[in-house]
Amino acid sequence: NDNRLSLDWSYSTPWVNHTFIIYRYNDVDLSFDSIDITDIPTYTDLELINGEEYCYYIRALGSYGLMNVEDPLENLSQEKCAIPIDLQPPCPPELIVRSICDKIENITDADDLINELYWTNPDIVCIDTDDVAYYNIYFSLDGGGDFELLATIDGSTNLNFDHLIENNVLGCYAVSAIDFNGNESPLSNIICVENCPLYELPNTFTPNLDGFNDLFVPIKNVFINKVEFKVFNRWGNLVFETEDPLLLWDGKNLSNEELSDGTYYYSCKVFEQSSAGIVEEVDSISGFIHLIRG
Repeated sequence: NDNRLSLDWSYSTPWVNHTFIIYRYNDVDLSFDSIDITDIPTYTDLELINGEEYCYYIRALGSYGLMNVEDPLENLSQEKCAIPIDLQPPCPPELIVRSICDKIENITDADDLINELYWTNPDIVCIDTDDVAYYNIYFSLDGGGDFELLATIDGSTNLNFDHLIENNVLGCYAVSAIDFNGNESPLSNIICVENCPLYELPNTFTPNLDGFNDLFVPIKNVFINKVEFKVFNRWGNLVFETEDPLLLWDGKNLSNEELSDGTYYYSCKVFEQSSAGIVEEVDSISGFIHLIRG
């Protein structure tokens, strides 16, 4: 295994073996040196160098336990060589996620839709880990399905990743550590995040085709699946409606005729995407829109 070799031996003798001396070949002196003694037929040689060859033999000492019989009796094993290879994965990191929902009120555009991931370095927190080479970041969209590789982060001291959300924040994260020999740790703790919808509307717009504020659109529109947006004139007649969360109202009525300046009333039901599916927010929003052309 990692920087170690495990030796096991068996024997068949008419006497009882009570001591085993382990010999390892010394490349400097070109001879075998005794490195340890044990009374059981197994031994683990530690602090070796991965990839280098080491050769051993065992010298067994035993006895009949009888008077006037040679004691101890010696029995030498054959010589055996092996190369330590790292098969031990690092211990898993500990994951922390700062989701979009922790800072939702400060979000202004799509570039702000980021979940921030942080994790611990196993080289520092785990006594048996000292060779982390990189990390794998995994993500599961529905939170209960298989995890897919999201990103790879090189270097044991690079301990964060920003996940830019394009459509949906729903899902779960996990991270693993991989050493220089490709051994991958178990997944870290799994952290799941929910949507945190945000929808805010202005109270005025100026559809005069001057290139500024020509369309009535949301101020903030985060994780909204659809809306039921309706606009009424002062007499209560419906003049515009849409299910598009972007709204994109250009100041025209359902017959594509320009509406006059004035104050219009709107009502809006908002539907968000959640782990339970598409659901309507408990509170609908409503208010007045000032349409100004001049």
